[in-house]
This record gives sequence, C-alpha cells and structure tokens, in this order.
Amino acid sequence: MRVLHISSNFPRAEGDPHSPWLVELMQRLQARGIENAMLAPSFRGLTDHQVYGLQVYRFRYAPARFEALTHESGAPNRLQKNPFLYVLVPSYLLCGVVRTLALVRQKNYDIVHVHWPLPQIVFGLAAKWLTGARLVATSYGVDMRMAKHIPPARWVLRWMMRRADALVAQSPITAREVAEVTGRTPRIVEYWITSAQVPASATLPPRGTASQLLAVGRLIERKGYEYLIRALPLLSPDLNAHLTLVGEGQERPRLEALCRELDVAERVTWLSGIPDAELARLYGACNVFVHPSIVDRTGDTESVGTVLMEAMSHARPIVATNVGGIPDVIHDGETGVLVPEKNPQALADAITRVLCDDALARRLGAAARASIQARVDWDKSVDDIVRIYAGEDTP
Repeated sequence: MRVLHISSNFPRAEGDPHSPWLVELMQRLQARGIENAMLAPSFRGLTDHQVYGLQVYRFRYAPARFEALTHESGAPNRLQKNPFLYVLVPSYLLCGVVRTLALVRQKNYDIVHVHWPLPQIVFGLAAKWLTGARLVATSYGVDMRMAKHIPPARWVLRWMMRRADALVAQSPITAREVAEVTGRTPRIVEYWITSAQVPASATLPPRGTASQLLAVGRLIERKGYEYLIRALPLLSPDLNAHLTLVGEGQERPRLEALCRELDVAERVTWLSGIPDAELARLYGACNVFVHPSIVDRTGDTESVGTVLMEAMSHARPIVATNVGGIPDVIHDGETGVLVPEKNPQALADAITRVLCDDALARRLGAAARASIQARVDWDKSVDDIVRIYAGEDTP
C-alpha cells in the first residue's frame, strides 16, 4: 500500500517542533510495510528533502522571501494578523493541486490522506478525480472552527468533505465540530503525543527557592498568554514565581511590551527552538504547568493541546482554562484545575492554590500521568488508521 499524506506543515529539519505526532504516525505506518510520503508547502524556498527517514515533497507557491504563509505561527494566525497575505492563497491552492497531480500520476498512490482539510481537501479531491485513490481526511479542529465563521467556506468545505471516502477526527471535540460542518460522523482516532514524549518515570520536584511556572506553545492570540502574564503581579511575592514561556510567534513583541508595562519582565524567560531533551527537562523542573488558552477573535480555540498531554505525561499539576477540548482531557480537581478564560485573577488564585498545597499538587500530577498512560495507545491508533485505509468500518 502506498500513501501520500498532505499537510499544511511538517518538520523542515530534525528538531523542528511541527507535528511530531504526524511524524510518528508515518514512521509506524512505514514499520507496518506501508510506503509513506508527505506533501507540504515550501517555507522560504525549501525544496524536496528527507527528515526522520521520511520522504517529504514541497510545493513552491511564491518567491522564497514570501513563502511564510505556513509553519511557525500557522496560516490562520498569519492571515488574521496580515490580511494582505490572502493574495498568496490562490497561488498556494493552484501550486498545491499541480504538485499533487504530478505526484499521484507518477507514484500511483493507493491512499491520499489529507491532514487539516481546509484547504488541503482541494488537493485530495484533485488526486481522487485523477487516479481514483481512496481519500481520507483528518481534522484537528482549527479548520472546522474557521469554516464555521466563514459561511461560504463552510458550504464549500461541507461539499468537498462529503466526497471523501473516510473522515477522521483527532479528538472528541473535533469530531463534534466535523459532524456539525459536514453532517457526517467521523471516526475518532486519538494520537496527540509521541511515545518519546512520555518519560519512563516522573515525580514532582520540590519548590525550592522559587516557584517555576511553565507554558509551552506558539505565541498566538488563542494561547491566552496575555492573561497569564497579567496574573504574575497578582501572585504573592512570597511565592517567588518565575515563568518560562517556550514558543515562537507573532505575539511575542506585544507580550514582551506587556511584561515591561507590568514590571514583570525579569520574572519571565523566553525560549524557542530548543531541543526535545531540553524541553523534557523544563517539564520535569516546573512546579506548575499553565495552559491559559482562550477563544480568540475569530472563534478559534484549543482542540486538546499536545503540550497539555506532554505536561500530563510528566506528572505536572496543571492549571488550564475551561475552553475548547481542554475539559475532554483535564477534569477539574482530578487531573488538574480549570478556571474561566481571560481571567488573570482566577489563574493567579489557582496557581497559588497548587503551589501552596504539596499534597494537592502531587495528587493532580499523579492522576494526570495515569490518565495519559491509559489513553495513549499508538498500536491501537495505527490499527485504526490501517483499517480506515482498507475501507473497514469507516464513516
């Protein structure tokens, strides 16, 4: 069986943090004897290459200096920040379709697996029309939420996705969103974090002289970091809380200015592009992992949050907001503490509660890790995908 995956992003080199779970899915399919390749857009002139033992094809859609519509902050956030980038969309679609058709004609793929159907489903339908390849479309949430707020896009996406052979959703909330947009019930196949991201053991560190807070994710509006930064001056000085923010994105200048305005700049460390081993060390060293996601101005929010799963696997006590798919994973008072979105005082109160109650912190961390260990099952996930490829029990 030969499968062409199509995605809006994929690691540009080893160590690039984009979609590590998609890399593991392809590697595990390859270990089952399934031949995989990935088609993704170029980034600043990047051409075909191999990464993690996988063949990656890139389609060019603009001069190299302008090929930054995807990766890093992601296309939806870039378009929201700079509407002039919409001029790249027609070229993106046309060049993606042309490269897809060239590949399926040349390689004779049995399956075309589209990830993030908006807009990649266009490429998949073109391949299905040309070769009759089986079309599978997996949604991770953001594409469905975008479509819901743009009626023409919703109607077109509904029409196109109903012509796929199988629909897949990565989480329960995304499955609900896919059903709402398409009128079809997708198969839920959960794969959020890689096996390498689950440590063999994990314990909560002592607080020591400072309370270490950690947040990980792209610096974009829906991550809600503004409200976490606003919570810092509300914490008691006795806690000596220090926040490490790991990520890159278009919101960083604004967030750094907010830190200076609130006089907390010395209490925040900014990191990006760090190796996996260093990120694992940061998870293991933090006293509280904070995930302050919000519903942003476009209606986008967190589906589940891969970093949330990583923190749970490290047995961290978690303070998160009660939005999107987060409550599907974090049960308030059991595997973490949930607070209302956009509420710095609620964040500060919850962080203080966890930092001041060691027994609570250890109970939450242990329950979070046990929950992830029970939920992450790559063998089952790959079995489900293979059955979908074969046309068995698929919606």
